[in-house]
Amino acid sequence: MTTDKDLRALAEAATDGPWEIQDRRDNTQGKRTQWYEVGNWPVMVAHIQAGDLDEENAAFIAAANPQTVIGLLDRIEAGWTMIAKAAKTVADLKLELSATRPQLEEAKATLDEVIEFVEERHRPAYNRIIDIEYAVRAKAGGTDA
Repeated sequence: MTTDKDLRALAEAATDGPWEIQDRRDNTQGKRTQWYEVGNWPVMVAHIQAGDLDEENAAFIAAANPQTVIGLLDRIEAGWTMIAKAAKTVADLKLELSATRPQLEEAKATLDEVIEFVEERHRPAYNRIIDIEYAVRAKAGGTDA
């Protein structure tokens, strides 16, 4: 298979055309020959066997001109550039995440310690507040005590 680099070199070396269809039949061999003009000289591009797809094949050959091929190669190259940039961004984000993960785990551990400390320190005070509320309600004649 021809590489993109080889195909680009071939397209850049080819004439600008015009790339067009000229139908010349060789009745002795039953083949159709497609030509394009370079200056005033017709140059054969392809032999196409006589059949149902003569015009479609000729139209494809004429459309696959150097400008079209180079344009397609440019789009492919731009796509690969975008993919490379996206891959680098993903790699950078993975690196940043892996660097941040230990800090997040340390912060979570510290938070867990703070919650445990607060619960231990304030549980007696909370229980005492509940006891006082029951006592106040009992003195006031409430039924909750």
